Amino acid sequence: DREEADRLTARLARIDAIERDRERIGAELTTIAVTEAVLRRIEDAAAAVDRTGDQLALTSAAIEFTAAADIQLIVGGRQVSLPAGQSWTTTAAGPTEVAVPGVLTARVTPGATTLNVHAKHAAAQEELVASLAAGEVADLAAARSADQRRRELQSTRDQLGATLAGLCGEERIEELRSRLTQLRAAHPAETSVAPVDIGAARAELAAVLQARDDASAEYEARRQAAATATTTLAELSTRATVLQNTLATQRAELNAAAGRLTAERASAGDAELAASADTALSAAQAAQQRVTEVAEALAAAAPDAVASELADAAKEAESLRERYEEAARALREITIELSVFGSEGRQGKLDAAQTEREQAASEHTQVGGRARAAQLLRSVMTRHRDTTRRRYVEPYRAELQRLGRPVFGPSFEVDIDSDLCIRSRTLNGITVPYESLSGGAKEQLGILARLAGAALVAKEDAVPVVVDDALGFTDPDRLTKMGELFDTVGTHGQVIVLTCSPDRYDGVKGAHRIDLSA
Repeated sequence: DREEADRLTARLARIDAIERDRERIGAELTTIAVTEAVLRRIEDAAAAVDRTGDQLALTSAAIEFTAAADIQLIVGGRQVSLPAGQSWTTTAAGPTEVAVPGVLTARVTPGATTLNVHAKHAAAQEELVASLAAGEVADLAAARSADQRRRELQSTRDQLGATLAGLCGEERIEELRSRLTQLRAAHPAETSVAPVDIGAARAELAAVLQARDDASAEYEARRQAAATATTTLAELSTRATVLQNTLATQRAELNAAAGRLTAERASAGDAELAASADTALSAAQAAQQRVTEVAEALAAAAPDAVASELADAAKEAESLRERYEEAARALREITIELSVFGSEGRQGKLDAAQTEREQAASEHTQVGGRARAAQLLRSVMTRHRDTTRRRYVEPYRAELQRLGRPVFGPSFEVDIDSDLCIRSRTLNGITVPYESLSGGAKEQLGILARLAGAALVAKEDAVPVVVDDALGFTDPDRLTKMGELFDTVGTHGQVIVLTCSPDRYDGVKGAHRIDLSA
């Protein structure tokens, strides 16, 4: 009983220490405001600030001042002193006012694209400040550090909880304390204390401390093993539950199938069903073989070509029948005339005319045969030409719309004729003929047509596309989108732009520039 009381005392001391650690960790967790959702919000806001900042740097105008003499400037409310000969540069991301006191005031207003990007950048900065305030951190690095600390504390708390559950077992802490109280009441501590040897006590203390360290190491190892076992137990429990549900389902299906089998066997025996199955299998195999033979014969006969040739032959036969009836009618008229002329001594002329007619008929037959062959060849070639054109029209139109939607919007559609020419453009359900489009729109469609043609001509290799000093009539917003399109196409192809105005293509981020001089 004395040993049990000592064990319970040590056990409860460890339980109390673990509970104190759990309370300390819980208190520290309450001071961390960064959750997974808050961290994701901060990361998204920081990425938006970086992205809009890069866009703002690309679209903002750079203003450089070079002083010819010592001068004082006021730029955006800030005073700048410039000694003679020195330069100073600023970026106009928004409306900027530059003043020379007592001389002039200049106002620089960026374009609509820059103002729009500046507004997005300001909104992203406000969102970042709000998200950092919600997480009670100074920046993204601090937020990630706080999130990492929160995860570590939660993991430690879970481990302590598993250790506490292992120490308590199936007993509650109150039961353990009650048991210890009973043991102490049954064996009260002795009043007298025997003399203690200091050296022996120190040796015993060292041994106890060493035993405590060994027990702590063993406790940590067993705690880790218990955590691993707990995880494994949870996984095995989940798998067991899934397998039990699957087993119950399969047993129900088996019982249902057994019931159906019993009912079927009552109506028809296994031998009868086996014979019927063999007969049906033989019939199915014979039918499948017959289907294969008929399919091969049909494919060898080329039914589409035969049907086309039959239609052409029927048209030609109808034409020949009409010509035959016309020739027969003319022959009857000539025969009547010859019978009249026979009494007039024209037999020699008749014989010569008949001979000439036979020669003409023979020549006519030959010419007709060649004409029919030529007509048949022309119809076949025309059909193949139209089929080939239709095969290219739809892929060309799909590729042209895919490239054009980032520039004109998701409602962008075009109508292509059989000669691969653009007939009209549709935006937001409004269709405009190609001839009625503006010069800038025609120029943009022309570039998109070249890029789509290049993509269809070589799917596995890049075909260079040359653009000669284009987009001169394009507005800034559309020009930026065309630059993004050049970047997209340039990742797997080559677009060569010849221009006297390189600033027009500043929106092409991945461009390789080569300056040419006369």
